[in-house]
Amino acid sequence: MRFPFYAVALLTTSCTIAASASPTCHGSQNILYPNTTSLYDVSTGLTEAGVKHGCIKNIEGDKTVITTLVAFEVPCDWAQRKCKFLFETEASTTPKRVDVFTSLQPTTGSGSKPSGSNNRDDFVGRFVVNDHDIAYWELVSAKGPEFPCPSGEIVGYELVGVYDMGELTWCVEIGSGPMIELLH
Repeated sequence: MRFPFYAVALLTTSCTIAASASPTCHGSQNILYPNTTSLYDVSTGLTEAGVKHGCIKNIEGDKTVITTLVAFEVPCDWAQRKCKFLFETEASTTPKRVDVFTSLQPTTGSGSKPSGSNNRDDFVGRFVVNDHDIAYWELVSAKGPEFPCPSGEIVGYELVGVYDMGELTWCVEIGSGPMIELLH
């Protein structure tokens, strides 16, 4: 079954992001963007938190494998409602598959940290981003992409390239990349 995403194309990094360490319950909106976006270098175990762009990199022959960690602050007034994990980019040159996992400890704040672990937890599913096409869920687990909204909590995800997918980047400030939609 295909679950539509909103997808387009990008490779830019001139953006900014705000970070928050604990949930605050404020007015409702229908789309949530990450409070913190972080890059995790699999080979070194370093996490660069509070970055201006997301990046997933897995290139054959290149020893650098990068995943992106995102943390969302879910509003309190989303209680008893359903959420959906979405992904949108502005550019993609070739079809790319991305696995989504929940995170045991969402990364918040900013700066470089030797985390040693990305705190990867449960598999949510796999989506495909195509050039000038709508990305879609190719494979899903019981954890997603739709789920009960965890109101008043900070939730985290890790985005991981599948196979030798190349590189996928997006600009955080302009609202591309991962997001959570309030369904009802």
